[in-house]
Amino acid sequence: MAEQQQDLPLLHVIVEVRSGRWQERRQLQLLECRADLRVADLKAQAEALAAQGGDVRLDYPAPPQPKGLDPYAPPPPRYPPREPRPPADLAMQFLGEDCKDGLTLADYGLDAPFLRQVCGFVLRPRDWQQQGGGGGGAGSGATA
Repeated sequence: MAEQQQDLPLLHVIVEVRSGRWQERRQLQLLECRADLRVADLKAQAEALAAQGGDVRLDYPAPPQPKGLDPYAPPPPRYPPREPRPPADLAMQFLGEDCKDGLTLADYGLDAPFLRQVCGFVLRPRDWQQQGGGGGGAGSGATA
């Protein structure tokens, strides 16, 4: 068993952390881990890093600076600090499918020796469809 754990390569896993009512706030987290890491641990690491980084909105430009301020002063915070959600409220998805917390990355086929970097993981609120996201487009079955 110890020999098998030593044979597992280190992976760079890119996790997209989404938040907001329509999933408009996104962060990308790069995590280095082994293929025997459980999905629950990966979820906890991604949420901890996202909470440290604050709330990043990729699609909104920075507001203009007011005139007359010291140009060397640090800018005021753009957004209030985000309260971390409990892990039970978050769902990890890999390639559009919900991940089970008890499984490892190797259970998803990510233990191949040629893999070095993996993306396709998305961490989002579990109730994101009830919040108003994920529906109403063409072909979704929504009626007016």
